[in-house]
Amino acid sequence: MACWPDGCRKARGVDWALLCMQEISTPWIKIMTSLPFWALVVAQSGFVWGYWTLQTQTPIYMSSVMKFDLKSNSALSALPYLSQLATSPLFSCISDALINRAVFNVATMRKIMTVLGLFIPAIALVLVANIRTDQWGSAVALLVAAVAFNSACMSGFIVNHMDLSPNHAGILMGISNTVSHLCAILALLFAQFVVTDEVRIIRII
Repeated sequence: MACWPDGCRKARGVDWALLCMQEISTPWIKIMTSLPFWALVVAQSGFVWGYWTLQTQTPIYMSSVMKFDLKSNSALSALPYLSQLATSPLFSCISDALINRAVFNVATMRKIMTVLGLFIPAIALVLVANIRTDQWGSAVALLVAAVAFNSACMSGFIVNHMDLSPNHAGILMGISNTVSHLCAILALLFAQFVVTDEVRIIRII
């Protein structure tokens, strides 16, 4: 149940203040049986898996594989996340502009931003895995691209909780965040199990 704006109160004959004070029950069954919500949980779980893998494994990759001195080049090491600071509001502005100009509807725009935020970083990481140890500049550039485009998700599925249910967005975020961060724990365990040699590069393409 939504609260009408003040300008609509008289026209609709609704006591806006009273309406806003009414307690809204949580539709738990509808939430748990909602396919769009579980699609959101899957997307968020994939995002968190990749994000925490990047957060924890990038320093190991740069120091052990690329022989990059992180202590003396801390600014360069932080460059991927500094780029995200710039691209997050940029993607948000682009997304809002395209929606407001009716170029795309909200659902399509959310999907486009989610695809950009998940698939481009995935491609960049596949390329990083095949970079030679003397190409540290290319490795940094690809990692910057991965993290920068990852921020497109902020205008994708991450705000989709509000689209699905404005009144229960907090509950939706609580559930999806809990499930996705369980995946983050699994991601770190998976990386520890898979990466048995932190020094040698094994080419996959």
